[in-house]
Amino acid sequence: MRGTGRIWPNQFMVMDPGGGQVAVPGIHTIEPTFGLPATWVDASLKEEASLKGYTVVDAATVLSTHLTELLKNNMSDLLSYGEVQKLLKDLPKEQSELIKDIVPAQVTMSRISGVLQTFAGRAHFDPRSLDHSGRYRRRAGILAQPRDHGRTCSRPAGRGRFARRILPTTAICR
Repeated sequence: MRGTGRIWPNQFMVMDPGGGQVAVPGIHTIEPTFGLPATWVDASLKEEASLKGYTVVDAATVLSTHLTELLKNNMSDLLSYGEVQKLLKDLPKEQSELIKDIVPAQVTMSRISGVLQTFAGRAHFDPRSLDHSGRYRRRAGILAQPRDHGRTCSRPAGRGRFARRILPTTAICR
């Protein structure tokens, strides 16, 4: 996983929502996450840029957005077999009982890992949905999908398709 860019801590990144180059003096660059033309400007030009209708973003937000997108885009590589085992080990009692019920009798840990990696490779997947800061509303249903369809569908993408059927439009609750 690799990301590049240069951050100017005491400046603001200014972008034209229309995708054009910003007409405010500063250091012209390319916004690292989405590849849009951008300009780093001094704090004294922040209000002027905002009045011209530009999007103004502080340096910390630029950095956190870039890191978040890097993680999202590489989550399927970061979500290893061992990490899946840790995630499943930390499930609430009711859901851990489901895992005990289906692994390895009906579905292997590798298949569950494959389904989660399939989700992780999708643009709509939010990695927070697999840790303690967010929870799938229907995580037990997702975990049951490999049990119900694991033997009839051998490819991870197919198993992921079954699991996505039960996901609500908003999969994260806080």
